[in-house]
Amino acid sequence: MEQTESQFDVAHYLDVVRRRGALLFVTPLVCMLGAYLLEARGDELYRASAQVRVVSEQIDTEVELAQTESVRDRVEEALGDGADLIDGVSAQRVGETELVSISVTSTSPELAAEAANEWAGAFSETRNAEATSSLREERAELLADADAISPDLVALETSAGEIQETLSELDADAPENPGLIAELTTLRSETARLESQQRDLNDRATAIDAELFRVSRTVQLADPASVPGQPFSPKPLSAGATGLAAGIVLGLFAAAAAEIIDDPIWDATDAQRWIGDLPVIATIPPIPKWHDPARPFTLDEPGHAVSEAFRVLRTSLQFLSFERSIRTIMVTSADVGDGKTTTAINLAVVIARGGSDVVLVDGDLRRSSVHERVGLPNDVGLTSVLVGGAGIADATRSMEGLEPGALEVLPAGPNPPNPAELISSTGMRSLVNELASMSDTVIIDTPPMLAVSDSLAMAKHVDGALLVVRVRQTSGRALAAAVERIEQSDVRILGVVLNDDPEKSNDYLDDGGGHRSGIRGRRLARRGRATEDLDAVDGSEPSDERDRALDERTAASTASQHPERKRKQYQREQRPREQVD
Repeated sequence: MEQTESQFDVAHYLDVVRRRGALLFVTPLVCMLGAYLLEARGDELYRASAQVRVVSEQIDTEVELAQTESVRDRVEEALGDGADLIDGVSAQRVGETELVSISVTSTSPELAAEAANEWAGAFSETRNAEATSSLREERAELLADADAISPDLVALETSAGEIQETLSELDADAPENPGLIAELTTLRSETARLESQQRDLNDRATAIDAELFRVSRTVQLADPASVPGQPFSPKPLSAGATGLAAGIVLGLFAAAAAEIIDDPIWDATDAQRWIGDLPVIATIPPIPKWHDPARPFTLDEPGHAVSEAFRVLRTSLQFLSFERSIRTIMVTSADVGDGKTTTAINLAVVIARGGSDVVLVDGDLRRSSVHERVGLPNDVGLTSVLVGGAGIADATRSMEGLEPGALEVLPAGPNPPNPAELISSTGMRSLVNELASMSDTVIIDTPPMLAVSDSLAMAKHVDGALLVVRVRQTSGRALAAAVERIEQSDVRILGVVLNDDPEKSNDYLDDGGGHRSGIRGRRLARRGRATEDLDAVDGSEPSDERDRALDERTAASTASQHPERKRKQYQREQRPREQVD
């Protein structure tokens, strides 16, 4: 059966909080205490911060460069052995400004301040040196090129001077020497070119000097670190608060994971999420551990709250039968250990005590246990009847402690090799119909719905099915799968019975004489006291006697109104059968 989102309402989440309250409470508490204790045990740490101004368009990159190994090496070299006391270093940009804060933590406040300043200085020097190194190389190359031109200028000037001197020595009346004049012109032109080139190289070197001055101030110390007066760690209260917040988140995830992995049914509201519109018709408290499991509890303790819960179940079935007659009921569960057999037996007892003729059938042919719970042999039973080895009269036995014939028990009998085939046979259908004609109600204990297919086969022979759920054990998914399988058989699901619910109690009955008398009666009996002593204490007849008398009066009243029931009882008493001692 699929769940819809509307089913997960506020009530469901409140139920989850209630169920997983321990997990939701313990997880934050453990995380908070753990964080607090771990923080409180730590050494006192001091933090000092120095700020540097970075002139760059890539300040985030400069922050990363401030934490490189080259800067660390220079700081460790400057601090010597004191570098071992540095606990941590971090660099981060201050808002959207050009400032970068370099913080150093240490167990020594003085060393923290010294290391922060050393780190800022090392970063400045390293970064500025890296930024100016290429400019310095370029400047050196320019100056070298300018110096290389000087010898050529000297040679040109010397040659030009010699030619000029030769021309001066010539007689004024001598004709002009065009060759010398042309050569002198060439030398002067080359000299001018080299002088211009040398001036350009020197100008470029001068411009680089200005750029070097600017770049060398890319990183500057803006605010040196001072010695901190108080440690910034440990802060156990802050750590505890952080642990608490983390524990709450972790607890929520753990609770959600627990609900997914482990999804047992906790109560009727929780069951309703998985069964849709099907009713939860009864909630049964746990049967006390002191009771003998080989005896029906409702037979021995009719005044107990458990017995009252089974009477509520009986009444619910009576109301359901108003719509359509319910004579044959199979009792099943989703999985093994949900309490279907116990429910079937005790339901049969309270219906019989209410004045109806009941036949209890052990339809679990694989792991039969009804005979053990009621103290009857299992040599002859249902399988014997189905294979023709015995008749109904030979296989059924009356349960002691009730009016003769009020509750007939048909054990499973010897284990067959083909239980599913026997249950799905027409003989099984005929047997169920015959048992229904001989009694008012037939209760059939069947195997778990998800274990084998026997219950599906049995569902075709009955008027309705009861699905038993053990609180805090049966999973929601198993319950939904069981309901889906039963619905596939087209049998009417009468309702769900919540079994072994520790929160179910009946304070009215527990405060009265029935329950307490039963407990005190056993204690007095173990001490060798007579039952009459207990009666004297309570000032009334024993509770078991009162309840038994009430059931007998109810049965007599009911029988007087149903002559047909008296006739069937007479027929049962007349037919031969084995009597149980």
